[in-house]
Amino acid sequence: DEALYIAAYLAGSWKIPLVVLTVQNDEIDTQYVQSKAKDYLASVNTPIEFLIKSGDIVGSIIQTAQSQNCDFVMIGGYKANPVIEIVQGSLVDQILREISIPTLICR
Repeated sequence: DEALYIAAYLAGSWKIPLVVLTVQNDEIDTQYVQSKAKDYLASVNTPIEFLIKSGDIVGSIIQTAQSQNCDFVMIGGYKANPVIEIVQGSLVDQILREISIPTLICR
């Protein structure tokens, strides 16, 4: 939610277009997340594109940033199980290692 709030503020203040990406997985209701984002962003006076992708989360974020010519990425961070993070690393860590544009993590 914090990433959405900050993105809305920056897009509205700077009058820049916004791309909202939701990556489908078994843990979230993608339609609900997109609906919530659309409702919140309804008052922002800037072009907004809503995308839903499936597959690899990190790859989807990076590919979308490239295909949309994004200058900046903002993602919501979350805490995974500490044991899993130690063994596999977190998605946030993977994104930071692989993405080549500035990235803001909101928690």
